[in-house]
Amino acid sequence: MSDDLTGLAGELFAQCPQEQHRVLLAVLERAAADQYRRWADEVGDEHRAGILECAAREEKVAEVLEAAAPNATATAAALGERFPDLGARYAALLDGKSLVEQFAIQAAGERAGGELLRSYALADAAELEDANAAFLDRVSHELPS
Repeated sequence: MSDDLTGLAGELFAQCPQEQHRVLLAVLERAAADQYRRWADEVGDEHRAGILECAAREEKVAEVLEAAAPNATATAAALGERFPDLGARYAALLDGKSLVEQFAIQAAGERAGGELLRSYALADAAELEDANAAFLDRVSHELPS
């Protein structure tokens, strides 16, 4: 089992045909959006709006990926059935870690996602990932370790 988001994504991609990869990435983006919303309840008011903006960017990236994939809705449903434990696996990567450590894990995943999106020629979506990583880096320096 992976100990970072890139490893988890790699494990999942290895179990899917290439034509499902974009939709799988969209599913992962939505899982990240959900995590950002959970973090919004954990951070102080000073960072809450920024965290929710990160969630919105994740949703936008998912929409871009789904728009580029035929039968995205059906594929996402099939992936949900194939990986019913995806949310639990994501949560396990963060379990027991401080918020700063969780943000570092997520920021690394955002950077990797940005690289993957660039390989799909989706530079605008990649910039959304980069913005989330930069936000997490900044906030991490403002939070107590």
